[in-house]
Parts: sequence; C-alpha cells; structure tokens
Amino acid sequence: ILYSPSITWLENAFVAILVMFCTNKCKLINKPLVVCVGIAHYQQDKNIPNADKVEHDIECYETFKKLDHYTVKCNDVSKSYTKASLVEYLENIFSTQVYDASSGNILHNGLILTISGHCTPTSLICSDGSKLSFTEILGIFTGHWKIKALVTNLPKFVIVDGQRGFEYLKNAYTTEEKQSADD
Repeated sequence: ILYSPSITWLENAFVAILVMFCTNKCKLINKPLVVCVGIAHYQQDKNIPNADKVEHDIECYETFKKLDHYTVKCNDVSKSYTKASLVEYLENIFSTQVYDASSGNILHNGLILTISGHCTPTSLICSDGSKLSFTEILGIFTGHWKIKALVTNLPKFVIVDGQRGFEYLKNAYTTEEKQSADD
C-alpha cells in the first residue's frame, strides 16, 4: 500500500482503513465498485428538511474516479427517491455492475458504498419519509444474502455520512449535533 501526496486525504484515509482492518486475511482491492448514494430532497409534507450539503458530499466521494480501475456510480442527487425507486436503482447497479448471474462471476473485487442524507441510527431516510435500512442496502449487493461468494469473498466498506440530527420519530429537526461537528 502506497501513500501518495497527489491523492486526497479521503483516498489516503481509505488506504489507512484498509490496512487497519486487515488482520487475519488481507485482500488487495484494486478494482472496486464505488456506489455513492445521496438523498438531498425530501417531501415537504413529511416535515423533513432538505439536506443541502449532500451534493457536496457526493462530489467529494467522486474523487475515487481519479484512481485507476475504480468504477464509480452515483445517483442523481437533484431527484427525489422513494424507498421503492432507490431499491430499484441499487438493484440495477447490482445486476449490471456487481454480479453476472449467467456466469456466476463477481465483476469487482471490492465494494465501497457511501450513504449521504438524513439517517436514523440504522437506516437512510428516503425522500418520502420511508426508511431503508443499511442492512437492506447491503443485502442488495449480496443477492439478499443468498450468494455465498458475495457474502464471504467480496470485501465491503460502508461509509455513512448521514445527518443524524434529524429525529425521525418526533419529526423534529435539531442542529446542535451537526453544528458542533462542523466547528
């Protein structure tokens, strides 16, 4: 693993994370799929404020495009996503970018999944207020936990950059946590 001043802090931090978590079994991830999911727009009748900084978050994660052999897929953050439309989007990525069902081949040797938007401790909040759990999202990329090669042999890294200042159950928005993190 090589440190390079020409790549960003995020790329260097990711390399450091890979080194840190490789203990018993190391795998070189040199052809990963990076899936950046961001939800910035929410239905106003749900009393969920828009997440204005999500577009910037996704732009930061797109830095992975600069790395050789990395495939980066990002949703259009200017659109709204219901739980059903987001699942459909992610399943399309799975069927075209992760796994070839006809041959049984895994098309990448690692998965980096970034999630940005309003979140609960266990879920991404979709534009319509419905929750899509992180386990469900990750399950899409393992064939719903049925394809053993994807469950056990595909290294998966999930980065949740969710604004948890939103209290989903009370429909109240607090910014204290977010402001202190920005200071």
